[in-house]
Formats: sequence, structure tokens, C-alpha cells
Amino acid sequence: MSQLATLLREFYERSTYKSIAALAEAAKEYTPLSESYLKRMLLGDRSNPAYDKLMAIARALALGPEDTNRLLEAAGFAPLPVGEFVAPANPHLQHLSEAFNQLAQTPGISPEAVRVAVHTAAMVLDGYRLTHLAAQTGAPAEISPPTAPSLPSDMPSAALRPLPMAALTPEEGLIDDLLGEILARGSDEHPLGVLFESLETAAQQDRWEIKRRITEALPKLIQLQPDSALRLADRLRSDIHPDYRTDIRRRVVEAVPLLYRYRPDAVLQLLIYRPHDEVYTAMATVEVLHDLESQGLISAPTAHPYLAALRLDDPVQQEAIAYLQQLLQEAQTHPEAALASMNANRAHPERIFRICILRVAPRLLKSLPEAALDLIAYFLRQNEAGTPAEHQNLRRPVSKALPEMLNLLQGQASKMPELTGKIGAILQTLAQDPDIHVRRALGDSLDRLASLSAELVVKVLDTLIQDQDPYVRQRAWRTLLQLADLYPDQANEYYARLLTPAHKSGGQVARND
Repeated sequence: MSQLATLLREFYERSTYKSIAALAEAAKEYTPLSESYLKRMLLGDRSNPAYDKLMAIARALALGPEDTNRLLEAAGFAPLPVGEFVAPANPHLQHLSEAFNQLAQTPGISPEAVRVAVHTAAMVLDGYRLTHLAAQTGAPAEISPPTAPSLPSDMPSAALRPLPMAALTPEEGLIDDLLGEILARGSDEHPLGVLFESLETAAQQDRWEIKRRITEALPKLIQLQPDSALRLADRLRSDIHPDYRTDIRRRVVEAVPLLYRYRPDAVLQLLIYRPHDEVYTAMATVEVLHDLESQGLISAPTAHPYLAALRLDDPVQQEAIAYLQQLLQEAQTHPEAALASMNANRAHPERIFRICILRVAPRLLKSLPEAALDLIAYFLRQNEAGTPAEHQNLRRPVSKALPEMLNLLQGQASKMPELTGKIGAILQTLAQDPDIHVRRALGDSLDRLASLSAELVVKVLDTLIQDQDPYVRQRAWRTLLQLADLYPDQANEYYARLLTPAHKSGGQVARND
């Protein structure tokens, strides 16, 4: 058992709390904290808790300065100044004070750089406050920087630009953190007992992003509680949204191959046509049945009824589905022929045909990596006005192919640097895409990208860390912390670039791009 777990158990056992649940409830007075999170700390399964959660537990246990510092040091945090221990009403205040003190004491960081960091943090917090007030009153939030001394004219734009802070609700933040950790970890080391009741509730609401995250996590969720995960999948299979229509349905169908090994018969029911299914759900069904049959998991006679049940009244959509089936077969048996057909039809006047091409193109990355990347990059080109030339429904499949592209970084790219350059260009284009869901998909891939290439992740973090979307920003900041663990030199360079005024050079900001 870790030193942190031993200390926590000691403090808990000598406290007046009769249960872990009671202690967790008391700690919630200071910061959001689940009973599962606290249990994992006591078991030694979580040795790197967040600072605010650790301080909340210390406050709930009424620890004095000596024991609080023992707890902080066991978790790898700096102790509170001796003789200056004042338990704050809100542990976040102590966290901020400690962070700025450490920044000010870091060699090479000037007082001016610290002032810029404080000013930037103040703008962020002010934006959060105004957004919260707007949510309460219904009035639009107008964020203006707080009064501060004049800043140098050559200050990096990242430090000057106030961030629009559309804060996540506590429920969204909890579910997003939970699903983010589930997606990032292996099947045998999930950090929490999954809160299926909360997920069931979220699946019935209009929070599209949370439902998207749940569908992304379905392959991991089913490993924890198969029956509960399948109930979630079945509920989401009938989801319909006023703006995104049946997008969640398509995502559920796409998860079927990974769910199949746990409940084959029950999972196949997710492929049955449901009223209001659109062509995109039909495309996903065709792909899933092709993959299951190719892997020998089902036979052609088994697949046939599901294909026959697809309802496509539009002749163009029927033709597109037939073309998709052709491409899937060619990509498997004759990849060069598939690539030739895709390039010949990449400018097809019907968008649905171009979508078919993009859905199959990632399957060629293993056999024809450079040509496949060039084809994918074609759909991210810009027009003369500097805006995307293709519709967002063509750019979203590119972001969906990120796992396959990152597989190249882990494999052939180390021997073929040109692949890294092509992938890097695609990532940077996705980071600047005007479609929020393209950027969110990139945000979901940041953790893995950081473990594969610090160079590439730093380039996209410059953009994503300032994104208008709270989900994207949250994942970018989380990846920045991961970068500090995996690549300390690169992280230090990034922090310096983010916080330190650039050297004067004709009014231009020096950037390491």
C-alpha cells in the first residue's frame, strides 16, 4: 500500500466518521468528490490525486498543519509554508496561491512573466464568473479583461486574448472526467465504479456531447457491466436530436464490433432498422456487417436480413450504399483498385459518395499509407477564401480516422519521417477546423498523441488550449500536464513559450512551429 493510502487510512480510522461515504460527503463541501474516488485513494489505487480533492479531504478530517503537510508530501505536492498554515474556506485558493508562489520561485521566470500569468488567470476567472452570471440571469456574457498595468506591445497573443469560458456543469464535468479516464485506460484498470445511473440519466437528456462520450466509451463500459452497458446502448440506439438528428444512433452501431464479443446475440439487435434511421446509420450498419463477416464472426446468411431491412427510398442513397459495399470489398482484397476508384470519384457531385470514400480510406493506411494520407488531406483543403472547401460531414470522417493515423506514428512513421509530416499537417488543420465536433474528436486523441510525439502535440496544443469549446480546452490542459510527465524538456519549453514575453523582433512573436 502506498504511503498516501497508509496515511489516509490512519487519519480516517482515528476520525469520527463511521463510513467512507460520510467522509466523502463532508469533503464535497469544498470540492466535487465521489465515494469511489476516495475509496480508490484508501486502497492505494490512486496515488496522484488532484490537489483540490486532497485538500478537501484534509479539511473534512480537520487535519492540522503537520498532518496536512504529511498528506501533501505523500502525494508529491509541496508542503504549506511552516507557521503560515491557514485552512482556507475554499481549498482552491490555497492551490492558486501555491501555484503562483512556485512560479515566482522558478529560476529563469521573470517578475514580468509572473505578472502576465496572474493577469491571464484573472481574465480566465473573470470569464468564468461572467459566464456563470449570464447563465443565472439569461443575459449574454460580455467578457472584458480586468484592469491591469499596461502589457508589453510584443506580448504573445495567447497571453492577451481573453478566453470565452462556457463552463461545464458539475454533472457534465464529472461524467466527462469519468468517461475520459475510462477511454484512456486499459480494460483492467478503470479508476471508478462506473456510475451507470448517472449515465442512464444523461442518455435521456439533450446533452449531445455527453451522449457522444458515452457511445465512445461503450466498448470499455461493457467490460465493466455488460448488461448495464447494453441497456445504455439500446437506449441511445433510438436517440434523436433536433440539431444532430440520428448521429448518436450511428455511433452506437459503429461500436457493435467491439461489443460483439461480450453479448453477440443481444448486440446484433442494435443493427435492426429503427424508425427515422438515416443513411449514415445505414452506412455504419453495412460497414459493421462487412467487418463481422470478414472476421468470421457471422456468416453471409446471418448478415443478409439486416442488410435487406435497410430502408433507403432515395435512389442516390441506394447507389451510394452499393458503392460503399464495393469499396469495402476492394479495400480488403485489392487495395490498389480501391484507391484508384476513390481518387477517380473524390470530386463526385453527390456528397454521399465522397463520404463513402472517406469512410473507407482509413482502411488503406496500413497497406498504402502515403497515398491514403494524401487522399484524406485532399478533403481538408481550403478554398480561395481560406475556408474549408468540403462540408463538415466530409471533414468529420477525417477526425474519426485519427486512431488509424496515430497507429502509423507508432509503427512505420519512425522509419518514414514523411508520414509524420503528413500526419502533422492533417492534425494542425483539424485543430483549426470551424466545426466543433472535428476539434472535439482531436481533443479525444490528445492523450495518445502526447505519448507518441511531443513535437506534434505541442503544435496543436497552441491552438486547442485557447479553443472556445470547454470540452476541447479541458482536454488540452489535461494533455499539457501529461506532457510534463512524459516529456519534461518539451513541456518546459512550451510553458516558457506560453508565459514569457517574446523577444522583440520587429513586433513579431517568435514561435516554435
